[in-house]
Order: sequence, then C-alpha cells, then structure tokens
Amino acid sequence: MGIDDKKPKITHIALKVEDADKASKFYQEVFGFVPTDTRRDGDHVSVHLTDGEFDLAMVSFDSEEDSVMAKIAGTGPCIHHFGIDVDDMESMVSKIKELGGEKYSPIQATPAERQSSSGSPAAAVSLK
Repeated sequence: MGIDDKKPKITHIALKVEDADKASKFYQEVFGFVPTDTRRDGDHVSVHLTDGEFDLAMVSFDSEEDSVMAKIAGTGPCIHHFGIDVDDMESMVSKIKELGGEKYSPIQATPAERQSSSGSPAAAVSLK
C-alpha cells in the first residue's frame, strides 16, 4: 500500500520557543534545515525553515500573559500547532465541525495571506 498523493498530509509544524532565532540556528546547524521566511505577525515572530519538503516554524511571542494565541497550546515551549494540506478546505472544515472541532481563523486563500507549503488555502482549526 503506497502513500496516496491526494490523502491529506502534515506539511507544517510550529514550535513555540523562547528565542526563534536561536532555535532556528539549532535546526540549521544540526539538521541542515534552510531558512525560508522570517516575519512578525502581531504579537509574535516566526522563523520558517525547510528540509526541502516540510515547513518547520519557530514561533516566539512577545508575552504569554497578554496573548490568547501564545497560551492556546499551553505555557512555555511546546508544539504550538501543525498544518495538514487538504484538497477541499471547506469540506474538511465542515467535517471537523461535525466532530466537535472549532475554527479559530478565517480561511485564507490569497498569496498575500498565510498559505500552506503547497499553496493551498489555510485555516486554523482545533478540537474542543
């Protein structure tokens, strides 16, 4: 049984870290990951790296006390979120809601907005 290219797959993991630059350098030096993007988005900075196929983001927040998104996965360093590429975002969000999930962000589908590594639209969803 081979891997189906149409099957949703994890293509992104964001790690919440104290220092995004320091963590980024670690993954570059140890694993040879290559930086692709650094950006500030409101109350946090993210440094994105790739191994050529996968997007790994180091995310550091200005303050955990003042940020809902900083605390969403718990306090301190942790896996903050992960991304799964799907062919039909609207259908998948509907399925997630049917099973008790909640959408935290609007679906974003333009190049100026956040996108998955494959260029597919992205949205943040979570189970309650």
